[in-house]
Amino acid sequence: MPRAGLTRFADLVGLDSVHSTLRDSVRRGQAAQSLLLVGAEGVGKRSLARAWVAWLCCQQGHEVSDACGECPACIQLAAGTYPDVLWIAPPPGKREISIERARELKRFLALAPPAGGARIAVVETAESLTTAAQNALLKTLEEPPPRTWLVLTTNAPDALLPTVRSRCQRVAVPPLPPDLMREALLRHGLSPEEIGPLLPLAQGSVGRALKLREIVSGELARTIAEFLGTIDRARYAAIARFVEELNRDDGALEARLQIMIEVLRTQALESWPERPGASRLALARAEALFRAWRTLREGYPNRSLLLESVLLEMAKAQP
Repeated sequence: MPRAGLTRFADLVGLDSVHSTLRDSVRRGQAAQSLLLVGAEGVGKRSLARAWVAWLCCQQGHEVSDACGECPACIQLAAGTYPDVLWIAPPPGKREISIERARELKRFLALAPPAGGARIAVVETAESLTTAAQNALLKTLEEPPPRTWLVLTTNAPDALLPTVRSRCQRVAVPPLPPDLMREALLRHGLSPEEIGPLLPLAQGSVGRALKLREIVSGELARTIAEFLGTIDRARYAAIARFVEELNRDDGALEARLQIMIEVLRTQALESWPERPGASRLALARAEALFRAWRTLREGYPNRSLLLESVLLEMAKAQP
């Protein structure tokens, strides 16, 4: 398990229709054994996967609406000791999931499930799988062993091979509307005063809002949201002021740029395919900021000049 504790459907906010559809498909005997959970970073894909695993493993059976939390399977899941679930993610400090881990997953699912139970493998940030690792999983995705489940989560489905995507049932995990965002963030202990400035930047992602809280003040969150919303009309003076704001706490600059990159990538994802021009523009801006972020990490000396140059180019870009 990624961390101790049991997540149940009751713990999720705003995903009732998603997990209800998944449960119904199992009860009808029509569930795909390979699922691809797709959504922006921080919208709850991992939490949904955890609750789904708990429900599948709960010994109360699939007629109940949620994991009971009290049977031996639920207790083991909560402790992180349940033997028939495998969680795979990039190792700490790494960006890729190797072919060796993919082979481990295949061996795990090939083992006989427990009597009356199932074996489940979850791959977090599946876009981190190397091409070789993705190819190694194709046979398992297409013909999973009986009584096994394979769940992939991703916020970048296009980074997966088409042959991987086509072998999975795609499950969209949507961003939360503002009222449910407030409810979720209140559950996390944020005050209403803290929540307000975070909502425009968080774009329905609880995980992003919590990350934002750590690296930006409420005022700076407002400034970033306003700048990204009006960047196509920004002039040099406004860009210079914005860069000065970003640079106020030098140690947090790279994290703040990552937030901006995530926001633009989310805009690209949500604009496609209805507004392809806007989607491509948001993605191009995200890529430009990512290149700047990488250059800063390599020790570029004049941070302000680099950012001003990149943001000016972003402002001039057209769909």
